[in-house]
Amino acid sequence: MHGIETLEEKCIRQGAELDAANAKIALLEAKLDHLIRRLFGSKSEKIDPAQLELLFADIPGKPEASPGATAPEEVASDAAEQQPAGKKRCAHRSRITGLDRLPVETTEVIPDLVAADPDAFERCGEEVTELLDITPAKFFKRRIVRIKFRRKLQRHLPPIVAPAPATPLVGGLPAAGLLAHLLVGKYIDHLPIYRQEKIFLRYGVGIPRDMIVHWLHQSINLLEPVAQAIRAQTLASSYLQIDETPVRYLVPGSGKASRGYMWVASDPQGGLFYHWGVGRGCEQLIEIIGRNFSGDIQCDGYVVYKTYAKTNALVKLLACLAHIRRNFVEVLDAGPDPDAALILSLIGELYGIEADLRTAGATPALRYSQRAQRSAAIVGRIREVMEVTQAKHRPASLMGKALFYGLGHWASLARYLEDGHFEIDNNLAENAVRPLKLGAKNWLFFGSRHAGHNAAVIYTLVENCRRHGIPVEEYLCELLTRLPGETDPEIIASLTPARKAAARREKSAAA
Repeated sequence: MHGIETLEEKCIRQGAELDAANAKIALLEAKLDHLIRRLFGSKSEKIDPAQLELLFADIPGKPEASPGATAPEEVASDAAEQQPAGKKRCAHRSRITGLDRLPVETTEVIPDLVAADPDAFERCGEEVTELLDITPAKFFKRRIVRIKFRRKLQRHLPPIVAPAPATPLVGGLPAAGLLAHLLVGKYIDHLPIYRQEKIFLRYGVGIPRDMIVHWLHQSINLLEPVAQAIRAQTLASSYLQIDETPVRYLVPGSGKASRGYMWVASDPQGGLFYHWGVGRGCEQLIEIIGRNFSGDIQCDGYVVYKTYAKTNALVKLLACLAHIRRNFVEVLDAGPDPDAALILSLIGELYGIEADLRTAGATPALRYSQRAQRSAAIVGRIREVMEVTQAKHRPASLMGKALFYGLGHWASLARYLEDGHFEIDNNLAENAVRPLKLGAKNWLFFGSRHAGHNAAVIYTLVENCRRHGIPVEEYLCELLTRLPGETDPEIIASLTPARKAAARREKSAAA
């Protein structure tokens, strides 16, 4: 009948109303996200209250203030005035950790009156004051005396003396503890050598800068076999995450710094290693993982990875959702966009599922089943939204570029649903690059091309220690003590942080 909508028309109308409501919700979420990043992000700025009014002016249902209503600022001010003095609430208090594991030095203080006549008083209690103190680092000479012995009844035979202990550097003065301290200072605390030289002078010891450089170079040569063992163990995996970052290095005689690249290859369930090279082409990737690597590589959209996959049929690529998401965040940074907000909202749901699985300590099998039940439909929905939205935006616009990149890599991104071992993004590899970028803010560039290789060796050891919970300086000191004269590949392979962590777990389980 005319004037009465059919069931089909009613469903279409309700569907349109639902889409409109979802778009409004997505727009509100986008504005809230934009506001939060403005307030608390790395580019936070103070926002005038009037700007907030403009930002949410077009949001339906916003309550209006009545003529006699009190302004929020006044309410907050009144509440603050009514709060009793001395009872200010603190949402979060910083706390010092590790105090219970520190050694304790106790000093007893006796009043002068008691000290003058101790027999007239008896002890009835104590008042305790605890302070956190530190003893500055100090140099000392470790003298090793090997006593000689001669047989009383065979004095014609040569004396007997214990063999000389192995030292990290043949004929060198520094002990393993000093060398480990130098390495930690340079590659973890990011102290350039000239700063360490000045610090040592404060302790009364002057070590020339060129001598420190020589000691570090020799130490890294000694440690390199363990880094190579980590590399071999990592490449044994069939699933790698790979990323690279530019780092400048000095070229002798040119008077300028050239650009090189530090690559990182990571097995999310195992180890990782760094590789230094002056190039960023496919031949560099072949040098890192070999020409015949077999398995899955998760990476960004850099064309070299696609080129490598075309030349090696044994390799399949996985995309990174963080890189796809980043482009839509840039769209929102430029201004509110309901389509970008909706896509980001759906991507947020995927990350929420991954956070739940991580919190629950889910096994790969459980991750696979939960992704099939919860994530697969959202992945399909995001692709549909991007395909429908693409026709509405110019290809050269920020949104057009974000959609082009997302759709171009969506099929390889969706592969993370196929295996519970796969990660949703490449963030573990990217996070491994951060210490290097932090250090570059202090030392600016590598002093030579070979210095980049040295850095790759040490960062490989350091980041594997962090990943497996091994104390770095203690570990380096142990390696520098055990490695001199060691050539057995099996023993060297047993010294990697992954193997040491596994041995520690076995020992703990046996106990």
